[in-house]
Amino acid sequence: MAEKGMILRVEGMSRYFGGLKAVDDVSFHVSRGEILGLIGPNGAGKTTCFNVISGVYRPTAGKIFLEEERIDGLPAHAIASRGVGRTFQIVRPFAGMTVLNNVMVGLGMQRYSSFLKSCPVFGDSQDREEAMAFLREVGIEGLADGSSSVLSLGNLRRLEIARALALRPRLLLLDESFSGLSEEEIQQMMELVRNIRERGFSVLLIEHNMRVAMSLCHRLVVLDHGKKLAEGSPGEIRTDERVIEAYLGRGASAHA
Repeated sequence: MAEKGMILRVEGMSRYFGGLKAVDDVSFHVSRGEILGLIGPNGAGKTTCFNVISGVYRPTAGKIFLEEERIDGLPAHAIASRGVGRTFQIVRPFAGMTVLNNVMVGLGMQRYSSFLKSCPVFGDSQDREEAMAFLREVGIEGLADGSSSVLSLGNLRRLEIARALALRPRLLLLDESFSGLSEEEIQQMMELVRNIRERGFSVLLIEHNMRVAMSLCHRLVVLDHGKKLAEGSPGEIRTDERVIEAYLGRGASAHA
């Protein structure tokens, strides 16, 4: 998919915590309109990659480009405002707010650099309509006026995606958005991610469910102990001996 151009380019990215090399000289790219999967065993460095790309951590070394703009080292709000939206492995909605207002915070953060400054957007009827459109897109518009604190896990994950989409990102980072879901919810979430991609978004996702990763992603990047182990199509990754040894386990490729 490289002919469509790159939305994200990561070059030699490293992040060290003292003597721990959580991410060590990792390079990859995401093409426009692509779903790229970042996979690997626990502790491989996947979430640290997300945190560096989205500005939670500064890289120890390396460069990150969003299209042609270098973004490594920028604060998280600046990277979000440039078009990178993300979800988190542990979903944390603003529990004292309605589902709708959670999404409206995302709309406000597009214009302001802090949560408190974004709150006045709640009184804007146009923004309410826009927020409802994002809830409709993820299928929970009927829950708009309810408290986010009572949502099921599946609906919380949908809310988090709606909140990320409210930033109007060019690139969406999904951190284990399928974790803990039932089989039916997994199928629905896969369809939602495909629809998001069809609307022109590029997606970088972390996923432990190999069946989901293999069927949803155009390409996969495999990390192991902070280093890039392999990169390729699902078919190439499924049969890569290094991946089978480090991650899938012997015989697992037949069931992936």
